[in-house]
Amino acid sequence: EPVDDAEKLQGFIRNELRDAADYIWLARKTGALPLRRIFLSLAEEERKHAKKLQAAAFMNFGETAIPSEQKKKDEERMLGALRRRYTMEQSSAEAYLAGAENTSKETLKKLYMELSEEEHKHAEMLCLLLENMM
Repeated sequence: EPVDDAEKLQGFIRNELRDAADYIWLARKTGALPLRRIFLSLAEEERKHAKKLQAAAFMNFGETAIPSEQKKKDEERMLGALRRRYTMEQSSAEAYLAGAENTSKETLKKLYMELSEEEHKHAEMLCLLLENMM
């Protein structure tokens, strides 16, 4: 039976966080400064992967993806608002795209396509904000 997307994402998040912890451990155990820097750089990249996955999990599946240390009421409200805005930006982008596909007027088609792209950019920006909060 296939693993559902939420479970798969949680597994990926755990793996990335474990990888980051392993690199930090290696950095602490090595005496060579150049090697320590490489391990710390790898740890930071793994943490960034985890943040991206956490943001994707939250945007797609909601509060179940929020790490327990972040379950404070104000943060929950902010994260919930970001998720709602993300969903609304995505919906708006899709609506404009559908409008562009269903009009015969070139000026409207061009306008709708432009607005669809801008709404997609807004959604991407919200994802980046969420990644930085995770």
